[in-house]
Amino acid sequence: MDPIKEILQKMQGKLDAAKEAQSPEERAELMDEFDALKSEKEAMQRVMDAEAAMAVKQHESAVPPVEESSYDKAVKQFAAAARAKFNMAMKEGTNADGGYTVPEDIVTSVEKLREAEFSLEQLVGVEKVTTNSGARTYQKRASQTGFSSVDEGGKLPLKATPQFDRYTYAIAKYAGVFPVTNELLADSDANIVNILVEWIAGESRATRNALVLAALNEKYTRDSNPATAKAIAGIDDIKTIVNVDLGQAFAPTSRIVTNDSGLDWLDKQKNLDGDYILKRANNDPLDRVVSAGSLLIPVSVVPNAVLANDVSNGVPFYIGDLKEGARLFDRMQLSIKASDVAYMANTATAPSDNALNAFQEDLTLFRAIERLDCVLRDEDAFFKGFVAPTGTTGTTGATGATGTTG
Repeated sequence: MDPIKEILQKMQGKLDAAKEAQSPEERAELMDEFDALKSEKEAMQRVMDAEAAMAVKQHESAVPPVEESSYDKAVKQFAAAARAKFNMAMKEGTNADGGYTVPEDIVTSVEKLREAEFSLEQLVGVEKVTTNSGARTYQKRASQTGFSSVDEGGKLPLKATPQFDRYTYAIAKYAGVFPVTNELLADSDANIVNILVEWIAGESRATRNALVLAALNEKYTRDSNPATAKAIAGIDDIKTIVNVDLGQAFAPTSRIVTNDSGLDWLDKQKNLDGDYILKRANNDPLDRVVSAGSLLIPVSVVPNAVLANDVSNGVPFYIGDLKEGARLFDRMQLSIKASDVAYMANTATAPSDNALNAFQEDLTLFRAIERLDCVLRDEDAFFKGFVAPTGTTGTTGATGATGTTG
């Protein structure tokens, strides 16, 4: 039998016995025996590593070295760490105690995969931070009326001074555990990267999308003084939002953000000359603008699976400058760690009667963590509207459009 596995089985036995111990003294004695076994395992691992190194050393002269790319090295590091025997006590950043952070190019792969499919993070402002909480101060917009006429010898009037506001962020931890069979890990290094890293990237993207939508919708769902969404019956309503509600402070940087259903509605809108108002930009079929009168408004389309239609209100539209409207704070601590002896119980997906025991079930549990917050920054920078779900036909003015909603 593998001596390491034999020791790990003994460690598991001591740990199980300690859980059932009837007295603190008995529990302490069992944990002392557990620690002694842990030291024995580390010593045995060193012996086996040294023996393997000597075997490789003796074989080097007969096998010419093969140059590996940095990516291949990272993949093999990831696979080797996944197969390694980790201790029961996991400590962040301490490899000797079971900690393992995926090499930097693996983390980069996650980030690239996260952005490969549509991410709302691309539409809002993003700020990298190194603290768990903080605040940002900005000057509030206000109408300025100019100086007043003053007679000779008259008193000078007081004028309004700039006003400021502040918004805060508080980083929260978002995480998940992914059980993988050790058979899969043993099959191929490529399987680990292609399956696990892609899945983690998707989870990261879904987390950020949910945070961005929650921040944007806060303007309309908060308990105190919530705003009312706009009713959009035709393209003229969108033009009014841009020209009047947003005004020149945000009109130059505004865009339309909607889902697949909203794209379908926009794609059917025509001006009075019978021309479709949705155009390609730069000959790119995915880069679209709405051409309505004097306006050229960029359009971003989010899948219905991410930005769903509202059963009561219809198809959602966010119109404005979302980079000013919301801010995503990224603590830059995406990390992945693995253990093949960890035990999980009393979780939402693994209740106590169906817990995960990596050692007993021959699994490796991968833990992914990132720390984020997304907050409403400037609610005047954007508006939310809906195209009614019922089929209604409307005709707009000379620079507008006609079309059927639904």
